[in-house]
Formats: sequence, structure tokens, C-alpha cells
Amino acid sequence: MRFLFVLLIPVISIFAQSSQPPITEFSHVITAAHLSYENGFILTEDGTLIAKEKSNSLISSTMKIPGMNGGQFLAIGIKANGNFVSPDDLDFVLTLDDEIIRLNAFEESDAAAAKSEILTPLYFAKPGKINYSLQINVNRQNIEIKNIEVIFIDPGKSNPILPMSVENTEDTYPKPSVVTRTQWGCPQGQSSGWGPSYTTVTHLIIHHTDDNNNITDWPAAVRAIWQYHTFSNGWGDVGYNYLVDPNGIIYEGRAGGDNVVGAHFCGTNGGTMGVSMLGEIYQCFPFCCTSGFTW
Repeated sequence: MRFLFVLLIPVISIFAQSSQPPITEFSHVITAAHLSYENGFILTEDGTLIAKEKSNSLISSTMKIPGMNGGQFLAIGIKANGNFVSPDDLDFVLTLDDEIIRLNAFEESDAAAAKSEILTPLYFAKPGKINYSLQINVNRQNIEIKNIEVIFIDPGKSNPILPMSVENTEDTYPKPSVVTRTQWGCPQGQSSGWGPSYTTVTHLIIHHTDDNNNITDWPAAVRAIWQYHTFSNGWGDVGYNYLVDPNGIIYEGRAGGDNVVGAHFCGTNGGTMGVSMLGEIYQCFPFCCTSGFTW
């Protein structure tokens, strides 16, 4: 049995152009040398774990969940750093007090990026959770695990938002009202740290966040996704062009407007517009699946 070492790193995204609350992020970095494991792993001098057998697990001790700032949920993501073959090399079991959540890698994972890091989608945890622990399941031999980051994002509680009407021409299918980036609280406002590039859209790709429908503060969910995509994924901005909540409200995603190239389809984004459904679409979306995509 080995002891666990955790480095707590706080990050705050400051909002200069929005009335929405700031985003606070905490990252627990768990070094591979301080995860518990049985046989089947080799610990190298530089602290890397090499998996000599598949179907083995690494287990953390129980740790405290960072406090929240009055928001409706805490977004949690997991990032493994190392040398991998594919995103399927690892999967994760996150325990929040008595709640057990199984997480796999992003469906949108870029194959090249996944050689060095594996990320899960965000999970929206209800407030009031106190402790967490993590199990990392290894599904391939000879992969290397350097460390595991558990990322906590608190987007705060949103102020009321009224979607902005869009000026339309005599289009047969006019564009519906959209919540702008500034309205939902993007720290970068309508611009982005990355200059936009544009494409001729020929395909619509629909994603869904597949987190849960335990929340109603969907602008806060968009802020959490922006934070995760921008910094943990390293995409420079939210990857989707638009996001749609279970009530059919559309949120502006990646900066640059219509036809901007996103970061949502396994590194192949030219010619596409990416739209993500927030929550679990198996349970809802009677409106937006039929009405939101007609323009």
C-alpha cells in the first residue's frame, strides 16, 4: 500500500465583459508513484508507472472535494498524462461519497493527442458532496502513466439571461434567438485567444455532453465546458459551434460566428458545424431536436 500525494492548484478565470460570476477551478494532481496498486505495474525512477498487465487497477485514497461558491453543481473531469495507444487504454470509476460514476474518454478525443493524455467528459455533481476517491482501470499492457489530474470547476450561479434576437433576411428558415458568449459569461467575451478560421459548412455534427439532467443552470454548464475545453483540453476555446439545453435554448459556442472552424470532431473539423446537446438526450429534448436546426 502506498500513500497518496496531491498537489492542489487553484485557477480563477476573471470575467471582464460579463455580469456572470467568475469560474473557479481546482486541480488535484495525483502522482503515479503515490497510487495504490497490486502486482502488474513497474514504478520507474522518474515516477512513471508502466502497466505490465491489462485488467489491473490503480486506486487513490479518499480525498476532500473543494468547497463551492453557491453554484448549483460542481463540474468534475479526469485527465491522465502518460504514453498511451488509444483513448480506450484507461477508464475511470469516480466515487463521490456514496455515488459511483463510471467515466470513459471523450468521444471527440483526437487520436494524436490521446497518445499523451486521456480526458473524460465533465460530470456535474450535486452540491453537498464531501469526499471522493478514484479508481483507474488499465485496459492495455505496456502503457505508461505519469500522473492523474482530477479537475473541479465551479462556474457559480448564473444571473438571468434573455436570448438575443438575431436579425434575419427573408430566409425560409430564419436563425433563432441565441444566448451570446458575453451573455452566458465567457471570460473572453465575443472574441477568443485564438484567431478564427472559417470553412464552408456541408455537414452538421450533433454531439451530446451525456452528463446528467440534475441541473437547471445551463449557462453555468456552458461556462464549465468552456473552461474545460479551453484549458484542460487545450483547444483555446469551447470546441462546439453551438450548444443547446433541454429547454431548446441555443448558446453561442466557439468565437467567430457562423462558419467558424470548431474543435469537436476528432481533429477533422473542416466543412462541419458542431452542435452539442447539454445533458442526457435520452430523457428529454422534445423541442430542440425538431426545431433548433431548421435554419
